[in-house]
Amino acid sequence: MKIAISSKGTQESSLVDPRFGRCGHFAFHDTENASWSYAANAAEGQGGGAGVVAVQQLIDAGVDVILTGSLGPNAYEAVSRAGLRAYKVSGVSLTRAVELLQLGELEAIDVAGPSHSLMHKTT
Repeated sequence: MKIAISSKGTQESSLVDPRFGRCGHFAFHDTENASWSYAANAAEGQGGGAGVVAVQQLIDAGVDVILTGSLGPNAYEAVSRAGLRAYKVSGVSLTRAVELLQLGELEAIDVAGPSHSLMHKTT
């Protein structure tokens, strides 16, 4: 299983970023070989539609599961259409987030969170 986690950094000890579409990085954990990899979020600086662009990046990466704080309405719809599973987690390291998923202690994201498009300012 390939897990994508919205991340504040590029180390296993980095914290989960509660933002999805505008997180700085995505951490990828492959449970079959316990490997980690990282990618910059292509949508981080996007003016609008960041969540949908981020979902497409994860689809292209072959992700099965997403761990993040919440998904805005457009990202939630894109995740649902793609058949991906998403779970709510924040305030813990990437390693701990994976552990919590494997222990079955994370809540599924089954409803969209608020839209963040109005909160993003461009300069």
